[in-house]
Amino acid sequence: MHILYILVILQACVFLCIDCKRSDIDQLADAFAELGVYLQGQLKDLNGLIEKYAEYIETLAKSGSQSV
Repeated sequence: MHILYILVILQACVFLCIDCKRSDIDQLADAFAELGVYLQGQLKDLNGLIEKYAEYIETLAKSGSQSV
């Protein structure tokens, strides 16, 4: 959900920056690029957590079926 807030704020910055100088637009583009890199890292971290959680659930399922 936080990602959506960030994107909405950045989109608002784009609309506010219509009359900006070219250097301001370049800085905004750089900010979007940095945000993209940051979000990719967050998604990789989230994917790793999901994989670990899936392994944990699988382990629990196996131990539960062995105890029956």
